[in-house]
Amino acid sequence: MKPTRQVRRLKRQRFGQNLAGMFRTTGEGVILEANESFARTLGHAGPAALLGRHLREFYVEPERWDLLRAGLRVARSVANLEVALHRPNRSVVWVLMSVARTGTDASSGLEGYIVDITARRRADDLLRETAALRSVAALANAAAHEINNSLNVLKGNLQLLTPRVDGGLAAAHLAPALAAAKAIEEIVGRMSQIMRLELTEQSETLPEMLDLRRSASAPPAPESPGR
Repeated sequence: MKPTRQVRRLKRQRFGQNLAGMFRTTGEGVILEANESFARTLGHAGPAALLGRHLREFYVEPERWDLLRAGLRVARSVANLEVALHRPNRSVVWVLMSVARTGTDASSGLEGYIVDITARRRADDLLRETAALRSVAALANAAAHEINNSLNVLKGNLQLLTPRVDGGLAAAHLAPALAAAKAIEEIVGRMSQIMRLELTEQSETLPEMLDLRRSASAPPAPESPGR
């Protein structure tokens, strides 16, 4: 066996056995070759289903592939790009992608690999959500404490005034004020019981707003299988 053929065979063997998702494409991004790991990462049974397809069609944000191509016209390689890709079931897999041109010409073919980092991304998202929840809960607790102090003074004075004011006047003015104080008391109670972050559903033109009622209640139980 000639040395060049042997090198080619060994290279192909390493390509197929690599734990990372390896791929080779035309300069435009049409897939010419891929290993089993690449196919599995994209949710396919084997590489054959991917041959002839364009890498761009798997991008959640196809314009990011266009930016990658533009970068490869300037530099020969790009490394460790975090990219979101579609699977056939429309779920999203996050990968760390590195790509290099196989030649010096800007139109040369491309070789690269991807590593599935979906679990890491989910863990990072969970950490961020936990930190955000802790921050919001601390702020809400502090605000609730301050509001509650003033609210207790206001409610106490309204209750003291009620028996001293004419019945009709009390019904017209003090009763609604006491009802409003009770409503505020309930809101303050929810502020100190925030266990998750839920936003109100409102117009896109309005700023995001925390839904206190839903944020202070347990999340709905998942439906049983088969229902």
